[in-house]
Amino acid sequence: LLPYTTRVRAIRGAPIHWQRFDKPVRKSKDMMQSRRILANAARYNLGWIGNTFRIDSLHDLYIIDRYNENGIRPAASVCYGLAVALKCAGLSDKELGTSRATAFRHVIMLVKGVAAVYKANKTDGTGWGNDWQTAFWATLSGQGAWMIWDSLDDETQHMVQPLDTDEA
Repeated sequence: LLPYTTRVRAIRGAPIHWQRFDKPVRKSKDMMQSRRILANAARYNLGWIGNTFRIDSLHDLYIIDRYNENGIRPAASVCYGLAVALKCAGLSDKELGTSRATAFRHVIMLVKGVAAVYKANKTDGTGWGNDWQTAFWATLSGQGAWMIWDSLDDETQHMVQPLDTDEA
């Protein structure tokens, strides 16, 4: 449907050692309420993705066809929020309303969809980027991508890099 290209760039950086973040959590009333709120937000956003975007099965991504604030900003926010919830909260399948594998697949496809339509990753002169709020959108989607970096394929990693470096 849409022309997707990837700039070949070397990926450099240290791997994330997630075990450093495994700390015991004191299960207070406030913590449990916060967990329920986070799980509700994650379930809502997973449903929102499926109700908002069509799937490009050839490229294994969600199609984002509006390159303005209403098209990119909510998707970028969900990339970040879901990635943090999935990597840091350890939400169960029951809390997510779907399997963790399915939830990861949705956020990976959304990250790829947002990155694929960034200007530097398109050859037709369209896409989003280099505007007054786009650095914020790049930060949201880029930090979400970083949280799940080890789950992203090489193509997606290559597409995420220019949106973060160009918007920095």
